[in-house]
Amino acid sequence: MFKKIKNMKIKVNFFERNLRSRYLNLVAFISTVASFGLIFVDIQGKEKWIGLIFLFVLMGVYITLWYKANTLEEVTLKINNSVIEIKVADIFEEEGYKVIAFNEYFDTTTDHEIISKESLNGQYIENKLYIKTGSINSIEDLDSKIEESTFLSNKKLEVNSKRNNGKKQKYKLGSIFKLENYLLTAMTKFDNENRAYLLQIDFINFLFEFWDNIDTVYNGNTIVLPVFGSGMTRFKENIGISDQELLNIIIWSFKISKTKLTYPSKLKIVIYEKKKDKINFYQLKQLETI
Repeated sequence: MFKKIKNMKIKVNFFERNLRSRYLNLVAFISTVASFGLIFVDIQGKEKWIGLIFLFVLMGVYITLWYKANTLEEVTLKINNSVIEIKVADIFEEEGYKVIAFNEYFDTTTDHEIISKESLNGQYIENKLYIKTGSINSIEDLDSKIEESTFLSNKKLEVNSKRNNGKKQKYKLGSIFKLENYLLTAMTKFDNENRAYLLQIDFINFLFEFWDNIDTVYNGNTIVLPVFGSGMTRFKENIGISDQELLNIIIWSFKISKTKLTYPSKLKIVIYEKKKDKINFYQLKQLETI
């Protein structure tokens, strides 16, 4: 145990308020059980040893709670009568409608200038995950389906005829194109140098439009999404927003939107293995009551 604690990433303070509150509730329960049990035991002359043992047990319980709080990799919340499951996982291996964030043009060119092959939408394109039926056989087919989508027809904005690389048709942030069990969404704006960016207000507006569209397309299925904004997205205000803060904003926006994913569907937010040390799962449980 001590070796594990030594190598543990500390995300929860040893004297964290909610941890202490949970511990005190356990102490009250343990004390009640112990008091009741000792009624039937002759402890005369053994009070000192029993007291020391009890003290060590209580210390062990607190350290165990603290260790589990720091190593937690999954938490389930209930918000708006919807279940939100947050866990360490690979989005491509999860069941449900998997959300892949694209830019406002729904670009599909993986040339490291427009889309990095290592990014989530880069992996979706490179691994040809869009080929599920005979109707989609190539990137060109995918582009045509996006362009012809009736659901996206009223989400089109202006055409950027000055853009040299990539598509020219812009879509409203939060727009969704559904293809089989994938939901492609326009999340980021692109500057003249093909760099993804957002204003804070853009991010908030994206989330509300996204939830509104999810309410229309989810059709009783579980929605699986990554931590939007994590990674390459630049906020124009040059502010630093941590993955924890982004996750808090996503959950807050879901709560405010009043979108409900009714049972048996739920919302899954997946955290990649390399990002898990940036997320305080124990703290997320408090968002149920905020």
